Amino acid sequence: MKKPSKPWYKKWWAITLFIFLTLIIIGSLSDSEDSSNSKNGLTPSTENETKNRCEDVPDSIAQRLIFGLNTDGITLRNVKVVKSKDFESVYFISGDLQGPGLEGENDIATFATNRLDNSGLFFSVNYVAEEFSDWPLGSKTDFNLSMNDDGAQESKDCVN
Repeated sequence: MKKPSKPWYKKWWAITLFIFLTLIIIGSLSDSEDSSNSKNGLTPSTENETKNRCEDVPDSIAQRLIFGLNTDGITLRNVKVVKSKDFESVYFISGDLQGPGLEGENDIATFATNRLDNSGLFFSVNYVAEEFSDWPLGSKTDFNLSMNDDGAQESKDCVN
């Protein structure tokens, strides 16, 4: 006499498949909750971490950046620096450009330097810094500096 077979939902492979699918659904639900709670791509803890990394720029560095601006009547205010975690000695510096035609909130220039004294090299990182300064573009260096590097966007966020 032949042993009756179990229904499909009681077989080991069906139970394993059910558990696997349940875990996938639970995992995707937790990801969507995390992303819906974020503000501007920053979770509250990330936003706090960014603010904790913000430091005021020494006056000598701010003056050197202003010296490199290529348009008369433009200055920098609220200049902040964040040390990059991607490089051993790169600091991203952002400041709000002020002057004729630069009254908006999108006039934040981001620069990079390898030292926070007057002996460091300076580079423009975003399009605002490139347009309004004589500092060479950091993306054309061996470091290939960009706004995607750690510290660049964070320094810009410090200014806002």
